[in-house]
Amino acid sequence: ANQPFSLLVVVVLLATIGEVFRQTITVFFARDIVGVKNIGIVYAVYFAVGLCAVPLWGWLSKAIGKHRALILALGIVAATNFAMGFLQQGQGHLFIALFVLKGICYGAIGILPNAMVADTVDLDTAQTQDRQQGVYFAAIAMVQKLGFALGGGLPLILLDAVGFKAAGGSEAEALFWMRIFYAVVPGVLVAIAAMLLTRYSLTAERQEELRHYIAQKEAGLTPDMPSYLQ
Repeated sequence: ANQPFSLLVVVVLLATIGEVFRQTITVFFARDIVGVKNIGIVYAVYFAVGLCAVPLWGWLSKAIGKHRALILALGIVAATNFAMGFLQQGQGHLFIALFVLKGICYGAIGILPNAMVADTVDLDTAQTQDRQQGVYFAAIAMVQKLGFALGGGLPLILLDAVGFKAAGGSEAEALFWMRIFYAVVPGVLVAIAAMLLTRYSLTAERQEELRHYIAQKEAGLTPDMPSYLQ
């Protein structure tokens, strides 16, 4: 009955699979397609930038709404994924620039879905007069773990199926599929997640109505139920 949460479950699953899918084979893509050797240093910058950008996403989520901020982050991630598919050997600097741009969105993808889960708990409380935060956060954590499992295992199975050699020296056809698996597959999954999120209905205005309704109910009053709950 909690449609915003159900939608968020699908979005989180798709986005997690897409991002973990890409991360799992980044080392191979950077080495064999672009020629970047020290990917560990690039990852350090990636996470540092993502951490520094967290306040930005917090501010933006208040300014335009959590779901709109997350749509923006997912859109940037999808666009950078697709752009990476066109990179050639020797374009390491462009790869790093796109990677860092993606890193700016890392904080948003890490914090905004959980903040939105907290909002959907309020919807559940208004509907059931019960507090079930633990159930909701446990459910979304399970979905994230499923996303990590699928995103971490599938790309390696697929690369093996097309003859990719982890030690290096893969044939041209295998490298072509590496581009598809690294850029297109994650890009499509994240783009679908972003498009689905445009249907998210629990706006900041409705959230404020919910909290007011819950507060009045807990005070023993009989407030009018918000129209979208009727």
